Amino acid sequence: MKYKVLIILAIALLTSSCRKVEFSLTVSDVKSEVVDYVEITGKVAGDIVPDECGIIYGTDSDFLSGSLMLSCPYPGQEFTVSISQLQPRTTYYYKAYAAKGIVERFSATKSFTTSDPQRDVLMAFYEDTNGSEWINNTNWGSASDLSTWYGVGVEDGVVTSLRLPYNHLHGNISNTLAPLQSLKTLILSPQYGAIDIAEANVITGMDLTANKSLDTLICACCSLQQLDVSGNVALSALFCQTNALTSLDVTKNVALKTLCCLENRISSLDLKACLALEDLLCANNQLTALNVTDNAALLSLSFESNMVDAIDVRRNTALVSLHCEENNISSLNLASNVNLETLVCRYNKIDTLDLSTNTRLTTLCCNDNRLSSVNINPCGSLNYLTAGNQTDRAGESVILSLYCSGGQKSKWDSYWNFLPDNRNIPLVVTQ
Repeated sequence: MKYKVLIILAIALLTSSCRKVEFSLTVSDVKSEVVDYVEITGKVAGDIVPDECGIIYGTDSDFLSGSLMLSCPYPGQEFTVSISQLQPRTTYYYKAYAAKGIVERFSATKSFTTSDPQRDVLMAFYEDTNGSEWINNTNWGSASDLSTWYGVGVEDGVVTSLRLPYNHLHGNISNTLAPLQSLKTLILSPQYGAIDIAEANVITGMDLTANKSLDTLICACCSLQQLDVSGNVALSALFCQTNALTSLDVTKNVALKTLCCLENRISSLDLKACLALEDLLCANNQLTALNVTDNAALLSLSFESNMVDAIDVRRNTALVSLHCEENNISSLNLASNVNLETLVCRYNKIDTLDLSTNTRLTTLCCNDNRLSSVNINPCGSLNYLTAGNQTDRAGESVILSLYCSGGQKSKWDSYWNFLPDNRNIPLVVTQ
C-alpha cells in the first residue's frame, strides 16, 4: 500500500510539473527586403522562463541542415535574433524554438527569400540600354556569378567596374547605377583614338552623381547630350570627348587629374576646384575664355580650335605641353614656364614671342601669326619648328627674322626648311 501511494504521488508531481511548463511560441513575418542580414522576433506565450530560446533557420523546410541562433530568455516577452552572412537569391525557412527542461516547443515554419541588389541593378541597366541588342551580352541575366557576366568586374563579391566599349548600348542612364556604391570604373568607349560609329554606344544622358566611389569614367563618342558628375568627388579621370555636351559641371570634382572633353559644344569651364588637374584637353569647343590660374599642377593644356582671346599660364610653372592654336590670342607670356617642352600656338594673332627661359623646348609651331622675329637660340633642345606665313594686322605678309644658333641653322638647312609652314623666313645666325 505504501508503494502505491508513493507512485501516485510521483505521478501527481510529474503531472503538476508538466502543467507548469505549458507554453507556446509565435514568430514574426519577414516583410522587408533581405539582402544578407535579417532580424527575426519570437515570443513565448506563458508565464515561464525558458531554459533557452532562439530561431532555427536553414535552406530546407525540414531543417536537416539548419542552424540555431540562441537568445536570452524572458518570461512572456519577445526575443530577437540577428542572422547575417545570408546568401543572395536564396530561400530560407525559419521557426522559433524554446525549451524548458525536457519540454521543447516550436512555432509554425515561415520563410523569406534574399535578394541580390547588385544583380537587380545590373539587369535594370541592361534593360535601360537595350541589352538584348548588345554585341556581347554573355551571361547577363543568368544565374552565373556576376564576375562571369561580360564586362563586369567584381572584387570580394562587390561590383567595382563595368567595361562595355564598342558594344552597341542604346539608351539613357539616369541614376540606374546609383546603388552600385563601390563602382570605381565605367568604360563605355576607348580612351583615345578613332571609334567605329557602327559599334559605338549611344547614351544620350547619364547621371552618375550617386556613385561616390567612381574614379574613372570613359564615355567618348556616345552621343551624350547631358552628363552629370557633379557629385563624384572621387573622380580622377574623365574622358567625355566627341559628344554633344553644351555644359559640364566639374566644380566639385576636387580629385580630377585628367579631363578630356574635346569636340563638344561647351561654352565655359569652371576649373577653380580642380586643384589636382594635370591634363586638360578641351579643344574644338565653343570656349571664349579659359582660366587655369588655380591649376598649378597642370602638366598638359590643350584648348585649340576655340575662340579664346587670352590665356594666363604664368602660375602653371609645371606645364610641359601647351596647345593653343586656332584661337584669337594676341600675346603669350611664357617666362615662368621653364619646364615647357611643346608649344603649338599657330593660327593666332601673336605679335611677340619671348622664349628666352624656355630652354627645354623641343617642339615649336608658331606659324600663321603676326610675328616679325623669333629668337630660338636659347632653345638648344629644339627638334621641330614651323614659323612661316606671318602677316601684319592688315593681313599683309611679313618676313620673319629667325635668330638661331649654328646647330639650329644646320637643322634648318637639312629639315626645317622643307616643311610647308616655313616660308618667307630669313635666318639670322647668332652665337
